[in-house]
Amino acid sequence: MGQCRGSATCNGTVVIANLYAPNTKFEDRLTQLDVRLTKSVRWGRANVRGIFDIYNALNGNTVVAVTSRYGSQWLRPNLVLARLFKFGVAFNF
Repeated sequence: MGQCRGSATCNGTVVIANLYAPNTKFEDRLTQLDVRLTKSVRWGRANVRGIFDIYNALNGNTVVAVTSRYGSQWLRPNLVLARLFKFGVAFNF
């Protein structure tokens, strides 16, 4: 929105409109490779399993969402698929 300066009265309005309807224009197809590595070890009567997950292992930096309103930020990526690591341990007894 514009700003008024001084003692003048502002009567102007700014209209922001989408150039295309939401959920009608999409980015390229999402391609992602997830990898899981596990190692099971017997420890007494229990079974211990270590888990290591990598999501988006190839790190394609795929654009998931962009700004759809016209302006200086138009078509700028809002959300990019990032690489994620997860560690875990499972105990079975």
